[in-house]
Amino acid sequence: MAALEDSRSDSWMTSEYYTYALLAENTSLKNLEKNLATLFDKHVGAQFMAGFGMSYEDYKKSGNTIGLYLQPLTDIHLHSNFGYDLSPSGDIRYIYIFSAIALFMLLIATINFMNLSTASGFRRSREVGVRKVLGADKQSLIRQFLSEGILLTYLALFLAVGIVLLALPYLINYRVNLLQSINSISPK
Repeated sequence: MAALEDSRSDSWMTSEYYTYALLAENTSLKNLEKNLATLFDKHVGAQFMAGFGMSYEDYKKSGNTIGLYLQPLTDIHLHSNFGYDLSPSGDIRYIYIFSAIALFMLLIATINFMNLSTASGFRRSREVGVRKVLGADKQSLIRQFLSEGILLTYLALFLAVGIVLLALPYLINYRVNLLQSINSISPK
């Protein structure tokens, strides 16, 4: 970065660089932002006039804002509202939307599983009748059907986790290759 001419500039109007700061636990963000605003206002006046042809005070009076702002590092990707971040920021609303869709699909799958279990129970009514004749009580039949359902559910869970673990390296590799190809064709 030292090779870039702008990186050695003492201009307060250069905004191509991002600065990260690790703050102490007891640092007041409001006070620090207020101090940054005071520092910015102190140094930007003459440079602003040279760059924009108007005074910084007139620029602020017309309803515009420019300055130094703090943002937690964890908020950069999903909660950022700055116009020129390092990369296009995501949106937490999409996370909520897709989570709701996933929960809805899980609810439909659960209802479908219960319907299929009920239908298979009707097909097994002859088995239930024979077991009752042989002395099985209601509790043992309920236990049998519940344990079969739980066993089938865990079998499906382990199968799904195994498929995900096997496919994950390929999906990560695909994503990395996709991002590299997008970056190679995007204008610099």
